[in-house]
Amino acid sequence: MHSLRSLVSAGFLIHLLVYAPQAQAACPEPSTRAAVALPVTEALQGFAAMDGERFTGARDRATAALACLAEPLAPPEAAAFHGLMALNAFLQQDDAAAVNSFRAALAADSWYALPPDTVPEAHPIRVQFQVAESLTGSIPVALPDLSPDTINVDGAPATTAPTDRPAILQRVAESGSVTDTAYIPAGDPLPSWNPQVPLVVEPLPTERKPPVLLAAGAGASLLASGACFGLASRAHNAFVSPETESGYPENPSALRTQANGLTWASIGTGALALGLGTVTVVRW
Repeated sequence: MHSLRSLVSAGFLIHLLVYAPQAQAACPEPSTRAAVALPVTEALQGFAAMDGERFTGARDRATAALACLAEPLAPPEAAAFHGLMALNAFLQQDDAAAVNSFRAALAADSWYALPPDTVPEAHPIRVQFQVAESLTGSIPVALPDLSPDTINVDGAPATTAPTDRPAILQRVAESGSVTDTAYIPAGDPLPSWNPQVPLVVEPLPTERKPPVLLAAGAGASLLASGACFGLASRAHNAFVSPETESGYPENPSALRTQANGLTWASIGTGALALGLGTVTVVRW
């Protein structure tokens, strides 16, 4: 393997070793995919030019933008970020981390490749890349169920996440917006995202009003029943009176029909009054 110092200037190496990635503060505002992709490209240009200040500045901007990302990453974008972290690990002389970052890039996008204008064919980092290509699979861990939210791992919905290589986890709401984004180095614990707790709204108590209309309906039905009963009795008495037997009135069958109809009407309205009265007592 070629010596790192044979390909990287001393000043570039010292700058990379001194300016390691910085811990991220709270997000001032949500970022976009472009805010991640642009500094990734700039960092690659800094790597190719052996410009340590440009590389580290762009690397830190990409890392900060990723931590505040509010849009779902596409798999190739996740692979490009992992590739940047592989270059950074290589420059920090951490070969194992470089291999794992390349593994993450290839897992996110099987077409991922090192740009030849950034990394020439003779560059020693291609050895780590070849090692990563020979290592398939991962050691997964189950992700929590955050329904209705989902979790994307390196740009794709997933139910597990790798523990032996880095991963970019995003919590995606049902609307498609991203509420959390986290870059998880190999071996680090997963973010403690809690499931949504459904909001239970208790109905407001309502004032029970007396069923005045029901009471009035029951009373009216009772009066109608009494009136019908009285008219039925009158018709019945007229039907069985001596005048009827002697031929007066002229149509006794009409009296009988009237008496029967009024009797049934009295029974019906009486039943209605009883039902309405019962409901009124229950609901009062």
